[in-house]
Amino acid sequence: MKYMFFVLSLLACTETFAQNTSKRKVTIDLAETASGVEERSTVAMKCTRIASAAVYAHARGKLMSVMNEAAKVKNVGSSDDPFFKTVIDIFKIDAEDDALFPGLMLAQLDIMWLEERSRYKAEAEPVFTAYAAASCARVAKLQPST
Repeated sequence: MKYMFFVLSLLACTETFAQNTSKRKVTIDLAETASGVEERSTVAMKCTRIASAAVYAHARGKLMSVMNEAAKVKNVGSSDDPFFKTVIDIFKIDAEDDALFPGLMLAQLDIMWLEERSRYKAEAEPVFTAYAAASCARVAKLQPST
């Protein structure tokens, strides 16, 4: 049920993705580059790994399978799927990470949105990965360590 609410929320956000933002100006405040570096780096790396895994699986037609296995690990504690294990190993992701399933789900929505504009090709992999990672980092939160 918790995942269903998450999915419905993400689908509602796709309308926001579809809005034309090309007229808006992007700025970078260099004064902020020294603050929160460790936190931003942690989020950026986690999101990059998950986005890379998602695009890798998508390119092989197995993103939905990887998402299902991530949910299975979350609910059951393990997966015996060899492709899932390969993806986890390649991208050095903790299969039990709380961010894995939501990150894959968000990446899938990003990939779908990008494919509405241009079909996925191997040459576009860096763009798809960067967009999915940036989208993840935009909403990811670093939890305090316990």
